[in-house]
Amino acid sequence: MTTTVDKMPIHDSLAELLAEISERGRDSFVAGLAKNRDIYGYTPGPWRKREEKDGIVYLVMCLKDLKVYVGQTNDVDRRLCEHLGGYGGAEGLANAIKKHHRNNFVCMILLAGLPNQEALDSAEIKVIAHLDCFIQKGGYNIKTGGKGVGAGGIKGKKLSELTKKRIGDSKRGKKRGKKVNEKAVVITIIRTGEEVSYSSVNDAAMAMCVSPYTINSLARKKTNKSKWCNGGRYAHRFFTARFSD
Repeated sequence: MTTTVDKMPIHDSLAELLAEISERGRDSFVAGLAKNRDIYGYTPGPWRKREEKDGIVYLVMCLKDLKVYVGQTNDVDRRLCEHLGGYGGAEGLANAIKKHHRNNFVCMILLAGLPNQEALDSAEIKVIAHLDCFIQKGGYNIKTGGKGVGAGGIKGKKLSELTKKRIGDSKRGKKRGKKVNEKAVVITIIRTGEEVSYSSVNDAAMAMCVSPYTINSLARKKTNKSKWCNGGRYAHRFFTARFSD
């Protein structure tokens, strides 16, 4: 199986992966991954530019309690940096990373090279079910995977047409300023004095593996401390931020 990620996936096929989970049992399988994290662990790099993007099913594991989150993406570096930065959805995982710190989490590629969205959805749903990693069962997945609703089967509340109209009327005619996360920002690496410009706060946050909130706080001088970006398996660096003029 060809893949554009730098480390081969744990299994070449969904059938092999599910068979191993079933044979060894969920707890033994996850414990094995944790033991061999130096072999299977994948370090995301937002600086990597790839013309081809794999359909990937990945796993994020907390080494403190071996709870796991399973997800899918066609841009693994961007998605994993979002998770480790504590944003980008996946509320259960984001809360756990804020609680335990991302040093205690490891990312792994379970499957790669999935050809289309249908294959991605199917693989994600089956892996989540086999690992039983729903938040109610001690995991971090809230949804069943694919395009499924939450594991509890509860859909979001729908707004009535009257409510939608009132919201629209309240916003109509108001000028919209540039969103903070769309502002250009300059990151200064304190150790070297190097300055790197980014077209938006979101781009800077992804590159530094932190949340946009962190970049905004530094740029707005809400904190007088530089950020210690300590990502365990990721680059260590002090940096500050400022908005471009």
